[in-house]
Amino acid sequence: MDLFFHHVGQIGAKKDFPKTVFSKHAITDLISNGILRDNNLIEQLKNKFSDGKFNCWGVPAGAASVIRNLKEEDYVLLVESSRIDGMIPALCPVKVFWRHELRELSEYLWGDSKFPFIFFFNTIQLDLPWIEFIDNLGYKENFSPRGNFYKISSIRLAKAGGAATYVHNILGRYSNSRREGIPLNAAFDDTTDYNLLDLQLEEENILDLTQREPVLVDSSISKRLVKLPKRDQAFRKLVKQYYNYQCAVCGQNLKSPDGLPAVHAAHIFPKEKLGSDDLRNGICLCFLHHWAFDTGWFSINDDHRIIIRKGIPKNKEYENIFKWENGRINLPKNKKIWPHSVFLNASRRIHGF
Repeated sequence: MDLFFHHVGQIGAKKDFPKTVFSKHAITDLISNGILRDNNLIEQLKNKFSDGKFNCWGVPAGAASVIRNLKEEDYVLLVESSRIDGMIPALCPVKVFWRHELRELSEYLWGDSKFPFIFFFNTIQLDLPWIEFIDNLGYKENFSPRGNFYKISSIRLAKAGGAATYVHNILGRYSNSRREGIPLNAAFDDTTDYNLLDLQLEEENILDLTQREPVLVDSSISKRLVKLPKRDQAFRKLVKQYYNYQCAVCGQNLKSPDGLPAVHAAHIFPKEKLGSDDLRNGICLCFLHHWAFDTGWFSINDDHRIIIRKGIPKNKEYENIFKWENGRINLPKNKKIWPHSVFLNASRRIHGF
């Protein structure tokens, strides 16, 4: 996920926030008024907003080069003022962003067509002081955003623990519901958004492991009797993404009729033995090669070449395993994610290679 902010200014915030950021619009009303006509956009909105209503915000066409990097699952902070006493009153978890100009919708919502790049969300109200925001992210006190739309760099966010961690922290400290003693997930209109933030936090934690020396066993958990569904989900998602949803052995990338990839995210040193969720302990495999790897029909050398167990039947049923002997596995573009010798060595020992 990425984090953005838009400096609106006091006049614009006072005039326009009440119209859309702090009030919702019904999808059906916009359709009946002829404002929403694109069927693809209408379908996306209906799928993402189960109650049929949304908050939204638009930015000028001049911000196109930045806002076109915005995507679903990102967050946008709306800045009311960058004065010393300025505030950030709204956090927007992006559910839909239409990359084409919506000038007619802009005219309808704000009485002006100059805000055509519109994103849709359920507003989370904050009382985040501007001065604390810039201090947390390392901006200088005299930084003047001047009405611009910004993407916050990963370097700045790293100082705050990453985008998801920073969002989680400001929700815990500055959201209205949190100050009233209401659980953090109550800040979200839709529990799906809160679960997504949890997943994003786990993804950041897993990615952080690749910046450290690899550790074979996850010492934070003494027994895997404790389930960590978000951690497991994040590991599976990231491994598949980095391997481009292709088997590291055969390159297979079959998909179901629903478009779901027919590959698994496997641990090299097994999870059952408390193997780390470090991405360097992960590999993407098809059904057959996942089974063959886990049962020990093949293993992988430190140079990422495939070793086949002696005695494997040399018949047609096993051909799609032994024919890859000495071949190099397909590796992610990002070398930091490549299988590490710490995990490969341990895996080979388990299966007697």
